[in-house]
Amino acid sequence: MLVRQREQASPQGQARADLETLYREQAPAVWRAIRRFGVQPHDVEDVAQEAFLIAHRNLASFDGRSSLRTWMYGIAWRCAVNFRRKERKHEDHQVEEKHSDLAAQPAPQFDAVEQKQARQLLDELLEQLPQLQRAALVLYELENVSVAEIAEIMDCPAPTIYSRLRLARAAITALAEQRISEQDTPS
Repeated sequence: MLVRQREQASPQGQARADLETLYREQAPAVWRAIRRFGVQPHDVEDVAQEAFLIAHRNLASFDGRSSLRTWMYGIAWRCAVNFRRKERKHEDHQVEEKHSDLAAQPAPQFDAVEQKQARQLLDELLEQLPQLQRAALVLYELENVSVAEIAEIMDCPAPTIYSRLRLARAAITALAEQRISEQDTPS
């Protein structure tokens, strides 16, 4: 305990304590958001780690103009965008891994199957949205981030966010209706 107190009294110890607190408070939301921003489950840990490394490097310069939550979502979004850019260059490799990951998963319990299918459908529909619409929709609808905070994260005016949300909702609705009509049509 005494070592811990002394450690926190030093600037390095204080930074470590701040990072631990930041991680403890923000990690679940950051992981969820990164996944919903289109990073595959097997890569989320790496992207989240990168986001927290960036946060650690910049924590001392955080000026408090936004909330820590908003700041972390911004970092997570940029990390996910950068990762997906790199991922596209290796798309063939990713497709092979995705299929092998699905085959390696154990069969889920019956109760969880429906929930898993719903999440998978949502992920498939989100994957078809343009990146900026997807990010706005994920942050607003799934992470409960305000439009003002999203505008700050994405560095654009609030009306642009409202427009992206409207377009994303319309696209999701159309894609879902198309999926339903395809399932209802006999082969």
